[in-house]
Amino acid sequence: MTLHPAADDALDRKIRDAVALFRSRSPLEEATLTLDGTGPNGPLQLAVMQAIGRDDLPRLGRVNVLSGSTFSFLGLVARLSGEHRISYDELIVEGDRRNRRAHRAGVGRTLTFLVAGRIRKRPMFAGGTHGTVLAQYVSDAFAAKRVADLGVNASFWLYDLDRKEPVRVARDGELGDATLAEVANCVAAVPRLYPAGRLAGRRFIDPVYSPAYRDLMKALRAEADNHLIANVIKDRTDAREIFLVPHPHGDGRKMIRGDFLRLAFNLPNPRIADAYRRAQRLAAAPTA
Repeated sequence: MTLHPAADDALDRKIRDAVALFRSRSPLEEATLTLDGTGPNGPLQLAVMQAIGRDDLPRLGRVNVLSGSTFSFLGLVARLSGEHRISYDELIVEGDRRNRRAHRAGVGRTLTFLVAGRIRKRPMFAGGTHGTVLAQYVSDAFAAKRVADLGVNASFWLYDLDRKEPVRVARDGELGDATLAEVANCVAAVPRLYPAGRLAGRRFIDPVYSPAYRDLMKALRAEADNHLIANVIKDRTDAREIFLVPHPHGDGRKMIRGDFLRLAFNLPNPRIADAYRRAQRLAAAPTA
């Protein structure tokens, strides 16, 4: 699914231009980056972060991290300290296969879920799957780090099933003592596909698939005066916000549904390799 070189160049340029505008509007210390949900193709957000410059991520006033974006964000932060397990060259070849293997995806599991899942009320994938995914890309020591020790002003957003509200997990917020592996098992727990993650005796799911998602995004947008929102649905720029779609696959919702189907049936997803290639190119390009 590799694009024509001209289309690849156009998307790379769109990302670089959006990031250059973002950087020009305020010091990075006063700027906010929000990495919205991506579905199974978390690497989509890597290109945006590489265009900003991975060494500049710690300078950002805040990074809001939601859903599948968690894995590209943590993978890139691990590279800052040399605590990653795998290079971009290896990810291009192996990243998609490793993700499917961690999920133990396949036709049998999916058909069993479709036939019996509604009766038994069991999710498709096992608890702890996302922690396994993270462990394939970062060192054990990095996965065991506390959110409070991350070194980047990141806010990981979860939805508390019992309190029925979004929760900000951050070094200056709730649950700052949680490990990154624990957060990974909560932040992308899509209902019916994964069991709820647990932290401090509380149950959490992916906030993108919660009833509070729209209100959460409104609140995050109200807090920032220079805000880059990397998302899969819309491109739009105004005086305070830059919505940026870092993928070339048209309807973002349709793309995510297709990506989940590929994952469920253990089918290769060339979009993931394309996302890693784009990140590798933008990592090699000079930042503004």
